[in-house]
Amino acid sequence: MRFVKHVYDNVHGYIGLTEAEVSVVDTSTFQRLRRISQLGPAHLVYPGATHTRFAHSLGVMHLAEALARSALPEANIQLVRLAALLHDVGHPPFSHTLEATLGVSHERLGRAVLRSGELADALSAAGYSPEEVAEVAWGRRRPESLLISSPLDADRLDYLLRDSLHTGVTYGRPDVQRILRVVRKAELGGSPVLSIPRRSLHALEHFLLSRTFMFRAVYLHKTVVAFELMLQRTYELARDIVGLPTGEEVLKLVELSGWARFDDHSVICSLRAASVESEQVDEILSDLEARRPVRLVAERGGEEGDRLAEVGHEGIAEEAGVPAHWVLVGSPSLPSADHAGLIGVVEEDGSVDPLESVRDGVIPPEVLVAAIKAVRVYTRPEYAQRVAEAVERVLKR
Repeated sequence: MRFVKHVYDNVHGYIGLTEAEVSVVDTSTFQRLRRISQLGPAHLVYPGATHTRFAHSLGVMHLAEALARSALPEANIQLVRLAALLHDVGHPPFSHTLEATLGVSHERLGRAVLRSGELADALSAAGYSPEEVAEVAWGRRRPESLLISSPLDADRLDYLLRDSLHTGVTYGRPDVQRILRVVRKAELGGSPVLSIPRRSLHALEHFLLSRTFMFRAVYLHKTVVAFELMLQRTYELARDIVGLPTGEEVLKLVELSGWARFDDHSVICSLRAASVESEQVDEILSDLEARRPVRLVAERGGEEGDRLAEVGHEGIAEEAGVPAHWVLVGSPSLPSADHAGLIGVVEEDGSVDPLESVRDGVIPPEVLVAAIKAVRVYTRPEYAQRVAEAVERVLKR
């Protein structure tokens, strides 16, 4: 690789950029990622969590090359780096916080962004097909995609290190260097997978546990989720007032070249404009900006959680006799590690077993893959008792 520029990153040190990568980074569409927060409103709980998708994208590119050289030495390294660099280009404002509210996945938006426009032009000028880059970044048919989108990929390795550094949650830091040294490509059930030798099983377990710890301590933190739900509700209330896009409207924004200016800053400006016309928007946005979180009054899993989700915020608000916009119901979840048949453990004799079949590790496999799903109900502190009592009545019916 011939680098024409270097960027200093606080996680990985100097990261080199090739001429093709510089042409991508210098587009307004990629520079937009500087204005997309990595963790949404999490900085209201962890003040250092002000990092962005821009830095994360550079980090994933850096680690994807290292993974490729260990696991897929036959891969086109420049193609892998470009796909990794662009893997988050479709993230909406405030990242995952607003993704469900908008109703379009960031992967689908990313493909739309690469379909035409300045990024497609930059890739084509460098001799790379935008369609091929998109397939490596978000597809499932090519082995290179394992490096960017799999249970043991450069994306997860970087965001764990980066989010841990910026939040200060130190037990979210896996031994990335050990993983990069030992990871190899193998086959399970006739499909390519990333694998590690049994002697390094502890490094893999540490990585999977680090992810679980970060979900528990950061991504699902009760106050982080409170601010996320407040931001989502404000967006929903402001949508029709100021014309904020959702669904197909977001894809249209990409087609009309408005994506580069659809960022955290533009959304906040739109919410402030809507607050002038809507008392409900003004109330929630004022509390959000003054860091006055809603209070968690109930958390239920299983059938009780399903019941609360079915009743919804309007039903609970009616039962409690409080304004519906001040009852927020969400389903924050720890998704399964989802590595069944997708991570291999190489035995001393060269055979490969799926990780979930390995029973002599430090951590039982069922713990490593466990998913946590719950429904939470939040409200303003002055309504807390009434809403909590309403939840109990709803669950007893």
